[in-house]
Parts: sequence; structure tokens; C-alpha cells
Amino acid sequence: MLLFHQLHWFFRRALQHGFHIAVLALIVLIVMISHRSLQHPVGATQFKHLELLARQQVSPHTQAMTLKLLREYDYISYGQYLKVIHAHQHEQRQAQQLPALHGD
Repeated sequence: MLLFHQLHWFFRRALQHGFHIAVLALIVLIVMISHRSLQHPVGATQFKHLELLARQQVSPHTQAMTLKLLREYDYISYGQYLKVIHAHQHEQRQAQQLPALHGD
């Protein structure tokens, strides 16, 4: 009976550690795949969107960031593209929050 309890405890403990290792391996795999996906170059649609952002003058910070990106890099990754889109959205949000100027 004592041997049965010891084996039960051993396998229960081993399964618990195995589960933790499997979850950790899954998390590491997801991070690796995500990182690799962000390194791929953008497609034609995203590149055209960046060109439009480079020409617009409503968001000067985004425009400067996009122009620098288009000039200095051979190809643009999804990670860089997402940074520009995030900056553009942030700049738009700030512009909506600023009070209107009155020219009395």
C-alpha cells in the first residue's frame, strides 16, 4: 500500500511538472513565431499606405517617421510598419484632445 502511494505521488508530481514545461514551451514557441512574423517585409498594400502617410501633412511626426523609414531602409518589416501606424493613431488621438484655437 505504501508503494502505491509513493508511485501515485511520484506520477502526480511528474505530470504536474510536465504540464508546466509544456505550457512554458508553448509560450516560448508563440513568442518566437511572433518575432519572426514581425521581421517579414510588408506587402504592396502596406507600402502604399506608408507612401500616403509620407505625403500627408496633418501628422508631422508620423510624416517625418515615415519619410525616414522609406529613405533609410531597403525593406520595411511589419514591426516597423506597426510602429508607424501606432504613432499615427497616437498623433490623431492627441490632435482630437487639444482644445480648438480661437482667433478673436
